[in-house]
Amino acid sequence: MNNKDSEWEVYRYMEDTIFSKAQENGVVVSKGSWFMTNVTEMRGVSFRLTFAAAQEEGIAGAVERFGRAIRSYLEDVQIAPRTGTEFRVSKGQRFSAIDPKGASVGDLVAFSASDPREALSNGRSFDYATKIFFSVGDKLYSNRSNVMLSIVKDTVGKHDFLYTPCSKDTFRLMYENAPELPGCQGNLAYALAKFGIQEDSIPTPSNVFMNVTVDGNTGVLEIKPSLSKAGDHTDLIAEMDLIIGLTACSAPKTNDGSFKPIKYKLH
Repeated sequence: MNNKDSEWEVYRYMEDTIFSKAQENGVVVSKGSWFMTNVTEMRGVSFRLTFAAAQEEGIAGAVERFGRAIRSYLEDVQIAPRTGTEFRVSKGQRFSAIDPKGASVGDLVAFSASDPREALSNGRSFDYATKIFFSVGDKLYSNRSNVMLSIVKDTVGKHDFLYTPCSKDTFRLMYENAPELPGCQGNLAYALAKFGIQEDSIPTPSNVFMNVTVDGNTGVLEIKPSLSKAGDHTDLIAEMDLIIGLTACSAPKTNDGSFKPIKYKLH
């Protein structure tokens, strides 16, 4: 298959499947020359998937790689306030969680791509680090005591790993007259359902940019305004192939009384 008719057949098939396949990688590709995500439109950027690549990898694999190439080109991807998303990172890949507005908080969870029953564990991470606050040089462990993530850059230096994700019950029990919302837990469950990850399997997240203090005598926790400013970020490296869930937090207390987006970037 290397004549023009055969190549056209491949591209026609790609046009019929590119939306679903690329969307699995966070990218929607039009049949023209526009490449879009839910927050970004790029014009005049040429990404081409060669027939040779499609023939060598198989169409599905080549389209998946194509989608990843497009997404890696993006400067960043923005998560709307009070929503969540998921993305994949490969072992050794670096990614950033970014505060675009200042005092934004996000809930970040991680699962092994090969077995999502292996998940981020704050308890194991506390055990091996002998501390509860993490920054550059620290490693985050799974419930199976494997390193999942290494923190390699952090322009804020203060995040939380104690609080569970806010949920519809959080709003019912802790906020008067709050509207019924899924919270970060519901948003993560919705985003991660495609991987067979159920709501009850969502671990305590790394609450990026969340500022929590702990009284050394009483153990009382207090949520303080986030220390992050617009453009602050924390960079992590995946120590295994991972499924990442990330939200823009739904709880007013953590976001300094307002609701803001969170961004992420794949390197």
